[in-house]
Amino acid sequence: MGMIHINRNRQSLGQFDEQDVADGLKSGKFLPDDLAWQEPMTEWKPLAGFASLPAPSEHAKLPPREFPGEFPGELPGSPSGPLVRAEFVAPSRPPDGTMDIGRCLEAGWNCFSVHWINLVLGTFIMFSLTVVSQTPLQVSHIVMEMFKKHGKQEPWVAVALGSVFFFFWVLAMAASALIKGGFVYFLLMSLRRTPNIPDLFAGFKESIWPQLLLGTLVTIVFVALGLLCLILPGIYFAVAFCYAPMLIIDRKMGFWDAMQLSRRTVHTQWFSVFVLVIIAGLMSVLGVLLCCVGMLGTLPLASLWLMEGYRQLFGDCPVEPLPKM
Repeated sequence: MGMIHINRNRQSLGQFDEQDVADGLKSGKFLPDDLAWQEPMTEWKPLAGFASLPAPSEHAKLPPREFPGEFPGELPGSPSGPLVRAEFVAPSRPPDGTMDIGRCLEAGWNCFSVHWINLVLGTFIMFSLTVVSQTPLQVSHIVMEMFKKHGKQEPWVAVALGSVFFFFWVLAMAASALIKGGFVYFLLMSLRRTPNIPDLFAGFKESIWPQLLLGTLVTIVFVALGLLCLILPGIYFAVAFCYAPMLIIDRKMGFWDAMQLSRRTVHTQWFSVFVLVIIAGLMSVLGVLLCCVGMLGTLPLASLWLMEGYRQLFGDCPVEPLPKM
């Protein structure tokens, strides 16, 4: 049998083999009503319902190790030892199958309240990268306007300037897609462990960026065609494909497979995802109203809500802890 994943009060305690669980129940490390999951189970159930556990060891006792909670905190390192700082690393977990908007809001706020400095810093870096990627486009636009002010242009000059502008426009749109993909992955990993600035550049990995660009382009086509067909189909596609970029980066999927999986999964919970997207959008708008500076706080918070929704619908892959400095 595989490892047993244990949760208490919606907080992950980690994954353990059956003997560790049996010893933990004896020592009090685990409680009979702690929820647990083990392959190939389809749902979580209390540890008291695990009849296949072996007998506990004769000398079972609480090991001197820290138990990661949902977020880093002050937790006991041993029964009598000093308090230590534990770093949360999410185990693999099955998808919940449903989306609980209240849990999304709670988990996003809990993560933001603990890691807000790193999250605001990551958001500032994302905005800075976006501005840099847009600079050539803005410069080419200024040059075009300067030539227009000088009156009549030679045809070849107009064609050349238009071609340069189109090239930089395509480049800016591509860079924006990769930057945004890395930003949401950074936030997803912040929920799973702790914020790590290099995660912001996940969209630029050699195996990721072609699929991410193709997925973004095809999604735009579907949404645009849907909007032309009485608007509602476009809204459906925009929500249905909203998690495709995360599946491309997180699960290393091809763009079409990611789009199909996102659509099939979101379809069963479409209205809940739609409501969550609206709530996140309103929070982002609030940041704009706060002189735009508020976006440094409202954007990561809103995106954390959406990323917790992703975790509930698609589960978690195993995550490696950050290397110690």
